[in-house]
Amino acid sequence: MKLACAALAVTAGLLAPAPARAADTPQLLRPTGHHPVGTTALHLTDTSRTDPWVPGLTARELMVTVWYPAAAPGGTRARYMTPRESELYLAGKRLTDLPADTLSRVRTYAYVDARPAGRAHSLPLVVLSPGYTQPRGSLSGPAEDLASHGYVVVGIDHTHETYAVTFPGGRIATCATCELDEDDAFFRKLYAGRAADQLGIDLGATTTGARSQEITRRYHRAIFERHLRDRPQPLLDRPSPRYPEVVIAAR
Repeated sequence: MKLACAALAVTAGLLAPAPARAADTPQLLRPTGHHPVGTTALHLTDTSRTDPWVPGLTARELMVTVWYPAAAPGGTRARYMTPRESELYLAGKRLTDLPADTLSRVRTYAYVDARPAGRAHSLPLVVLSPGYTQPRGSLSGPAEDLASHGYVVVGIDHTHETYAVTFPGGRIATCATCELDEDDAFFRKLYAGRAADQLGIDLGATTTGARSQEITRRYHRAIFERHLRDRPQPLLDRPSPRYPEVVIAAR
C-alpha cells in the first residue's frame, strides 16, 4: 500500500498562506507532542563538489537547521527568518503589499541550542527538503511538531535555489536560479543537485491555512511512526472522515 495524498501539501506550515491584511502576522501551530523543542543551525561545506549554479565557487555550501526534543524549555526562541530574509522572500514572491519584515516577526516554539533530551543515537532522524525557492525556515511548523514527538529533524537550504540563505557573519546567497530559463535541462540539473544535497522528503507543494498544517502534521507523523518506529497507524490504511481532503490510493 502506497500513499498518494492529494492536497497533503506543506510548503511549510506557514509560508504558503500570506496574511490577509498587512497588519496580520502569520502564526505557526503549537507543537502537539509532550517534548519541548530545541534547535540549532549548522554551516556545512562539501569540498568534493563545486557549486552547481555559480561558476567559480569551488565548494558547495549549505545551511541546515536541526530541530530536536529538548530536556527543558528555556532560553531564546528561534527566529523564523531574519528581517532581510523576509524582505527578499516577499519581494521574490511579489508580496510587496506586506511589510518587508512580516515573516521575521513570526513566533516559533523552538529554543536555540537547548540541551537535547534522550540518549545519544537513540532517536529517529527525518530529513526535510523545502520546495523550490522556499527556505528551510518554511519547514519550522512540521519540524517542530515532529521534534516534540521525539524525532530529530534536519531542514536544508538549497543554496542559490531560494531567495535568501544567510551564512555565518551575515553573508547572504540569493536565488541565482531564479534568473535562469526554466527548461527541461534546468529542472534535470535542479533535481540532480537536490539529490546530492540531501536524502529525504521533498515538501514542495503549497496550500493555505491552519487546516493544511493540521493535516500535514498528522499524516507526516503517522508515516514516520509506521516506517521509523514500526507502530501501527490505522490512519494510513483507509480514508479518514476527519480528513476528507486526503486521498489514499493503492498501487
